[in-house]
Amino acid sequence: MPKVLILNSFPCDWDPDTVEGSPENAYILNCLADSGFELFILAPPGGDACGKRIPYRTIKMPAPAGKRGNRLKRYLNHVKFYIHLNRAFISEAKEILKEEKFDLIWAIGTPAAPAAHWLGEKYRIKKAVKAPGVFELNSYHPLIKALPLYFVDLIAFSLPFDRFLLVDDGTQPDQVLLRMGRSRDQFDIFPNPYPEEWKIDDRKRRELRGKLDIPEDAVTVGWAARYHPLKGVDLITPIVREILERFSGVYFVFAGFREDVFPLRHPNLRFLGMIPHREMLDFYNLIDIFIQTNRASSYGLPVIEAEYLGLPVIGFRVGASERAVVDGETGFLIRPFDLGEYVDRLSLLISDQNLREEIGRKARKWIIDNHISWKTRCEMERKALISILRE
Repeated sequence: MPKVLILNSFPCDWDPDTVEGSPENAYILNCLADSGFELFILAPPGGDACGKRIPYRTIKMPAPAGKRGNRLKRYLNHVKFYIHLNRAFISEAKEILKEEKFDLIWAIGTPAAPAAHWLGEKYRIKKAVKAPGVFELNSYHPLIKALPLYFVDLIAFSLPFDRFLLVDDGTQPDQVLLRMGRSRDQFDIFPNPYPEEWKIDDRKRRELRGKLDIPEDAVTVGWAARYHPLKGVDLITPIVREILERFSGVYFVFAGFREDVFPLRHPNLRFLGMIPHREMLDFYNLIDIFIQTNRASSYGLPVIEAEYLGLPVIGFRVGASERAVVDGETGFLIRPFDLGEYVDRLSLLISDQNLREEIGRKARKWIIDNHISWKTRCEMERKALISILRE
C-alpha cells in the first residue's frame, strides 16, 4: 500500500477522540490508516490530539509572527515566519528521506506547500496539496489584488503539484484554481460530510442541560466557531442582545471561545470554550436552534452536523450557503447582513416549537438525501490519492 509523508500545517490534530476544532484530519488520516496506507506526519508542535497509531515528528518551529508594530511590519513578520516554517519542514523531511522512501509527499494546508513541492522535485516523488478553504479570496477582482493577504494560498495554487485536493466548505477554492488557469482535471473537490455514527439522544440532552444549569423547557440557541472577524463575531453580539430583550427565558450556548472575549454579560449565556469534536457533536443535542454569522459562507461543517442532528439553522446568504440550507425548509438564509431580518427569523423559531421540530425533521432528511457521510468522504479521498500515484 502507498507510503505517504505528510507535511501537516496544523499542530497535532489526528486523534478523533480529542481533536479540537475541525475533525478533518482525524477522520481522513485514520480512515487512510485503516485502509492500509502507511503514513508518517511532520507537524508543528502543540496540541494533544495526536494519538498513537500514526507515527509523527514535530518540526523545530521558528518564533511566531509578531502582532505588534504597524501593518507593514506585521506583514513582513508573517512572510518571514512562512519562509522559516517551510525551511523547518524541509530540514526535518530531508533527515527522514535519508532513511526511508515514500510514494507521495502530501501538504495538508497551504502553508507547507512550498516545502512539499521542493521535496517532491528534489527526490522525484509525487506531490499533492490539500486546501481546507480560501475564505474571501474569490471576492478579489483581479485576483492579484489578494496577494498581500492571501499570498500563502496563491503561492500554493501556483505551484505545479500533481494534484490539488480541495475541501468544499462553500468558499469555492475550485473557482480560485480555475481563475489561475488550472484545468478541472487537476483537482478533486470534497464536500463537508455528516457524522453518520452520531445519533439524536434525548438522555444526553437532559444530562448536558443539567450540567450547564439550563432548565429542561428553556429554548436554547447554539453558535459554534472561532472568535474571528470572518465568523461574524461583530454580528452575533447585537443579535444576542436583542433576543435576550425579547425573550427572558432563552439561553445561548457558545462553543469555540471563552467568556472573557465576549462583550456581553448575562446569566443566560453559557461558554464551552474549545472542546473536542466528540463533545461538539453532543453540543447539538442540548440546543434547539443552531445559528451562524459567517461572512464568507454558511456551508461549514457545523451547519451540516447541526442539520443532520435535526436542528433548524439560520445563517447569511453568502458563499455557497444555498447548498447547505434550503431557505424556509431546513432553516433560514438571511440577506447579508440584515440583523433585523435575522432577529425576526430567530424569534419566529423561538416562539414556535412545532415549527422548530418540523424544520428540524426536514433538515435531517435533506442532509441524508443530499449529502455524504464521513465514510463516503474518506473513500473519495482514498481513491483520489491512489489515482495520483497511478498517473
